[in-house]
Amino acid sequence: MIYYVLLKGKGNGCDFTMGCNLNYKKLEATTKEAAILELPEIVDYYGGINYEGDWEEITLLEVNTELDLKSHVLNILLENWENEDEWYELQIWISKKTA
Repeated sequence: MIYYVLLKGKGNGCDFTMGCNLNYKKLEATTKEAAILELPEIVDYYGGINYEGDWEEITLLEVNTELDLKSHVLNILLENWENEDEWYELQIWISKKTA
């Protein structure tokens, strides 16, 4: 299994930025027990927990399959792109990023 921890801070975050006040980290652990043992170090790295509680949520995510969909999503964008010049520039950018 693959494990991630999702840390959600209290409140709405710093501004209207998508994902502001959220952190996630892939863990090295391959079992749930080992993943739980990794959590204190990661929580401490992202600001720790004081007596008032800095986090609204600390969630351990267990993932069976991890899929990299970047190239698939970028290909969909290319298929639906209307401006030919921008499409060409995007295609060059994609080829550099996925090489």
